[in-house]
Amino acid sequence: MRKNNLISVFGMLLCVMSIFAQHSYAQKTAAAEAAKNDTPQKAANTSVIGQYLSFSGLGMLEMQRMFRSLSPESRAAVMKFHIAFQLVKRPGLTAEQKALLLDGLSMLTADSYSDTDTAKQAAAEQTAILLDSRAKALFQGRERFEIFANLGPTKDDIFMLQKYEDLTPLNDLQRKEVFRESTAEEKRDLWRVHIALYLAGHLI
Repeated sequence: MRKNNLISVFGMLLCVMSIFAQHSYAQKTAAAEAAKNDTPQKAANTSVIGQYLSFSGLGMLEMQRMFRSLSPESRAAVMKFHIAFQLVKRPGLTAEQKALLLDGLSMLTADSYSDTDTAKQAAAEQTAILLDSRAKALFQGRERFEIFANLGPTKDDIFMLQKYEDLTPLNDLQRKEVFRESTAEEKRDLWRVHIALYLAGHLI
């Protein structure tokens, strides 16, 4: 039984959700056809963090529609940030867990989310299958859900992400002033977001 269209939509991140593996090829085709006919509202903010924040609080179907409304390039950028963000905010990960997330980062490209190229879709699905067993073996319970089956920030993440996003239009002196007035915990969180953005944009 082939996996449904969420494999190609969410790529290697959502492949560990067993509920998505229970659908038939016919369901996959029907869902893909329905996707062509709906016109979901696109995320208003075009920055990676802004788009990522747009997924906050969405149910699974809303998440699918929002994600599908993005271009393949934006899907890859949002997913790469998600993986990198999960990596930097979890200092207790083992070496094997970190290696899996870094491998995922390096393999994700716009080609992973091609809507029209069947060869690219097949390659993305093969990548997902290869990483699936590693993800299941290395991550359990809530942590596995948050990293591989969910997209968007938790309630605790929103403040740090929005604070970093608010720094974007400021000049260097203004940013330094905001950073200087931040608490030690806020400074740590801002650095984590900054590092996640760097990893997502440079690890290929």
